[in-house]
Amino acid sequence: MAEHHQKEIMKQQQEIMLAQKDLDYIKLAIADLKQLIVQMQQQNSDNMKKFVTQDQFKPVKTVVYGLVTLILSAVVMAILADIIKQS
Repeated sequence: MAEHHQKEIMKQQQEIMLAQKDLDYIKLAIADLKQLIVQMQQQNSDNMKKFVTQDQFKPVKTVVYGLVTLILSAVVMAILADIIKQS
């Protein structure tokens, strides 16, 4: 009976040791993930600096829309002039 009890204690100790190793691996994995998150946040911060704000984009948008309107107006007028000339 004592041998059985001794074996049970040893089995529990082995399970505790394995659980401790698992916890150590989990702790290392969490530390790695935290470090990865910090790196990703820094990269995201750097990438956000590359974007243009709406205030910076508004003048460009106005100029481009103006040029497109001018070009389309010229095309429509050329088509109308051609139609009127043929009549």
